[in-house]
Amino acid sequence: MQTQRSGFVGSILAAEGNAINRMVLERVFTELNLSFRIVNNVDAAMRAFRRERPALIFMDVMEFATPSLDAFSAARQVRRTEQRGRPGRRVAIVALTANPLAEEWRRCVEAGIDDYLAKPLTPARVVEKIERWMPVRARRLVEVRPHS
Repeated sequence: MQTQRSGFVGSILAAEGNAINRMVLERVFTELNLSFRIVNNVDAAMRAFRRERPALIFMDVMEFATPSLDAFSAARQVRRTEQRGRPGRRVAIVALTANPLAEEWRRCVEAGIDDYLAKPLTPARVVEKIERWMPVRARRLVEVRPHS
């Protein structure tokens, strides 16, 4: 896991089956100085979610499944875990999909996924999703008074 030195609060969990897409995500997260973990299957993603409670999850919905669990089931598990935990604390889930059609989006919404990012991934589009969904550390406003 990388350490965080940015203005964002929390960490990112990325679950992506494709090695090239994992490299794109890692490059963006590293350049933004974000705290992150990248895994390549659903079981590892759910273990990481339970341990780390990230602020944002990028989840591959196609290449990500194991025989016991797919991305939609994993998203439902995340939402059930949140309901049992602290009220009001909801992690944003962004689907990574090569199939951004209406039917796929309907399945995402039904599973509790908040947004999607169409493949192929580009650094600029990954940054857009981070800026949209990652909480930002509150900044203090300092009042400056003129000398009298």
